[in-house]
Amino acid sequence: MAKDMIVETTEFNAINMQKIQQSMVAAYGEMLIHHASIVSEKEYQKFLLERLEKYNGYVIRKASNFDRYFAVNREMLFKFLEDT
Repeated sequence: MAKDMIVETTEFNAINMQKIQQSMVAAYGEMLIHHASIVSEKEYQKFLLERLEKYNGYVIRKASNFDRYFAVNREMLFKFLEDT
């Protein structure tokens, strides 16, 4: 009897969680439709780079400075070596 109750309770919880998740996804989708601005991929990349630079200490460099053969930015490497 107790085992049957546990199974029923577990099934009930799983069904309720699924309904809650579906309603949350629907609400989020509705919010995006009405409140999100559409940006181009370039604008989004610029936004990400600015955030990484401002809040995470990233140094934004041009791709032309990257040595693909050695897989390193030589200028940054030598700067690091001199600083340490």
